[in-house]
Amino acid sequence: MGGASWIIGELTWHTPNFGWVQSLALAAGVVAVVFAYSAGLHRQQHGPPVRFGLLGLRLTAIICVFLALWHPSCVREESLQICPTLAIILDDSASMAEPLVDANGSDAEPQTRFSRAAGVLRNDLEPALHERHRLRLFDAEARDCDFDTLPSDADGPRSALTDTLLRVQRDLSDEPLAGIVLLSDGREVSDRPTAGGLEQLRTPIYAVQITSEADEGGVPDLAIQAVSANRRALVGNTVRVAVDCAVTGARGEVRTAVAIRDSEEVVARRVVQCEAGQDALRVQLEFIPQRPGEFTYTVDVDALPDERKLDDNRSTFPLTVRAKPLTVLYVDGVLRWEGKFLREALAEDPDITFVSTVRTARPGMDRGSQGLLLAEQLANVDVVVLGDVEAGFFSSSELSALRSWVLEGGGAVALTGGYHSFGPDGLGRTVLRDVLPIEFSADLNPQADRPFNLKLTEAGRQHPIFHLSGDPVRDAAFFHRLPALAGCSRVAGVKPGAEVLAVNPQAGVSGGGRELPVLVVQEVGAGRSMVFAVDTTWRWRMVVGGFTGDASFYPQFWGQLVRWIATGGDETTPRLLVTTDRHRYRVGQTIKVDIELLPLATSNDELTTTVAEGLPRYQVTAGVLGEEGHRVTVPLAELGGGRFRGALAARSHGRLDVQVRAVPMESSPSGDAGEELSAVATVNVDRPDLEALDTRPDPQWLAQTAQLSGGRCVSPEQIRAWADDLPAAPVQRTRLKASGAAGDRVLALLFLTLVCVEWILRRRSRLA
Repeated sequence: MGGASWIIGELTWHTPNFGWVQSLALAAGVVAVVFAYSAGLHRQQHGPPVRFGLLGLRLTAIICVFLALWHPSCVREESLQICPTLAIILDDSASMAEPLVDANGSDAEPQTRFSRAAGVLRNDLEPALHERHRLRLFDAEARDCDFDTLPSDADGPRSALTDTLLRVQRDLSDEPLAGIVLLSDGREVSDRPTAGGLEQLRTPIYAVQITSEADEGGVPDLAIQAVSANRRALVGNTVRVAVDCAVTGARGEVRTAVAIRDSEEVVARRVVQCEAGQDALRVQLEFIPQRPGEFTYTVDVDALPDERKLDDNRSTFPLTVRAKPLTVLYVDGVLRWEGKFLREALAEDPDITFVSTVRTARPGMDRGSQGLLLAEQLANVDVVVLGDVEAGFFSSSELSALRSWVLEGGGAVALTGGYHSFGPDGLGRTVLRDVLPIEFSADLNPQADRPFNLKLTEAGRQHPIFHLSGDPVRDAAFFHRLPALAGCSRVAGVKPGAEVLAVNPQAGVSGGGRELPVLVVQEVGAGRSMVFAVDTTWRWRMVVGGFTGDASFYPQFWGQLVRWIATGGDETTPRLLVTTDRHRYRVGQTIKVDIELLPLATSNDELTTTVAEGLPRYQVTAGVLGEEGHRVTVPLAELGGGRFRGALAARSHGRLDVQVRAVPMESSPSGDAGEELSAVATVNVDRPDLEALDTRPDPQWLAQTAQLSGGRCVSPEQIRAWADDLPAAPVQRTRLKASGAAGDRVLALLFLTLVCVEWILRRRSRLA
């Protein structure tokens, strides 16, 4: 019959707080005590039983002291079956107290978002999860809550949900956390950026959709999404402005008004009808500027009934109004479709005088340009656009005059792509290469004939040439979806200081790389230059206009292109600069406004801080426009040198527009009345309660959170099926359990017992 064996555990010793030197000294002391004690008993001539008995008691007492110092214990492993933990966050912030719409129209008190979330917790989540999971309940501030004592309604001030999720994840890091269930409307007011918040989640987030559009009925909101308008106009001509608005939560048909203001003056206003269920609104407005100058116009829409969020009901756009139209000279060496459609696009623009000439004879068979680009002709031109034309069409005097006109006279030249203009006999072999922003290719045939879709660079997305709707992302996608261009001209490189706005993503520079620059701009000398290395943009106009009937983007694109490249304006025209000491304020703080009139520089010389001699004096006024349309005048103090300063207390929260207007005075040193100017600077005054300001549910935030964390969004009806799919198997955890061989109290009692027994025996043996 075999014997049985088992493992009790592992005996461990704890090192005392003193070091080895002290331990050796203690051991030496013990040896000395034993030796002295034994020698004393021997001198008193006691027999071995007495000596060894008393010495044994003394040694045992000393051993008890040592055991108390080293704490020996027996450690053994235990295997445990632990249910996975599931954290539930019940959002009790202010937005959760919003009532839900009663579809049946009963007179009963409406259900709130919080009461619905609490009902989902009691009736759906807890019954489906409690048997196989350990449930932990938290509120919007990550505090532990009891399932049996839920509050009757939401009373928290705000919900920084990202911070709450991260705190719960951190607090439960020692537990087998299977996920976090979020019962919330998604109204996040945390200042933490997404990249530094949600991406730190390592636990799946399961967002329960407690609200829907039918439940909410929608909190009314009308927001301006984009304002589309040309940035340059002519005095006396009509300026057309398109305002795109997003409509949410509108109950039934509502009427609103859209207005364009120049400071306090309303220059255009239109009342529009918003139909029930309409989610987008596009309003077309027109006005005629009567004065030249540089203006910043404000577009605002009247608030819907019960609308709370008003900071997006206002937008601004700049406009430069010229006293005379831009003159564009277009020269092409080939009779082609591009010239026809370009002529139609620019000739219909009321702010542009378009002059064109096209060679009709064969190259070398005609008499050339006949002096089109000489200095006396260029004096009456703002922009020169060169089509597919070789260098031999112009005389050397013309090309030199064009170069000087750009570098010294502030002119603007644009070169479009083509076989002749970029070929071996093209303009890259002339003095004009000094002002163009590219390096020409040395290939005999630099043309890339493979069709491609134009791709905007990051600089191109932000550039005014490509602003159609005012939304850079939407505009970039629009240009990329346009019909493919037939090809482009290859370039060898881009000059330092040039800016690439658009590329051909399918062809590299001189055969290398993946993206070929096709639209490049540069500030050169006192002027500007551009290379648009394509010759087929007419396909955009023909194909889009033929299929949709709306090709309004085509003249807008070319109009913005020539408006931007034209340096325009008089070099003595001042600019109005408005700055504030900060962008965000608290109620009661002082808004400090600095205003400065700057002359327009035409060279690289540093701008002076005083108004140039001969410029007219300006009467400058300023006011602050609040979200609800209240205007307060800002008193200004003139500091001299065209500088002004004002201050105003921030008395209400929300968006504030500081509107400044500069009107030239009748009497001026030069007798010139000058041009009017206006500018707007926007600041924000922090609100005391962001949660109560905008209480709309945010299902997109919930979906984004679930997606980033590897979780999912579920509806209350899907909870049962979702709970069955959750990991519910018990988690195997091993832990070490330590049990002391003898407690400190037992050792102390044993020590006292041994000392007392020894003392009694010594007394009975009549020992001192």
